[in-house]
Amino acid sequence: MRTGPRPCPGGGRCVIGLPEDGIQRWLLQLADHIKQSAEEGRVPPPVAVPETLWEWRARFPELHQFLGGRFSQDMPDEFEDHTSAVRDHAGSVAPTVPAGLAGEVAELLALGLEEVDCAVAVAERGMEVEPPDPYTASGRPAVVAGLLAGPRAEYDRGGE
Repeated sequence: MRTGPRPCPGGGRCVIGLPEDGIQRWLLQLADHIKQSAEEGRVPPPVAVPETLWEWRARFPELHQFLGGRFSQDMPDEFEDHTSAVRDHAGSVAPTVPAGLAGEVAELLALGLEEVDCAVAVAERGMEVEPPDPYTASGRPAVVAGLLAGPRAEYDRGGE
């Protein structure tokens, strides 16, 4: 921020809501805060439980994509069972995606939601089918995280 170009990228006019002379001061102040936070290792604590749809999507983007894409109402027609849906997902995406998804599942479980709140959370992320017996709404994500962390098929990089 300190060494970048002062005009807006692309030569356009920036409208930020601050007077022109205030924008540069604001960016420098922001840069100082970011630098201090990074140097001291201080970061603001995450919100305990996301409250709005956009907070959930921003915090759990892979989980949202995964549940909506693999566990929609069509899941029983597309996959033999929940495990095959998880394995299909893990085998069809870049290797980093299942790792990120496993982290998001662990973070969801770390929120310590009550069972009913966990059921609502996964339903609102796109899970439209019930977890198989004997799993609960919170028990199934724990199994999914384990499946994602396990061995997986090689990722085909399209002839690279």
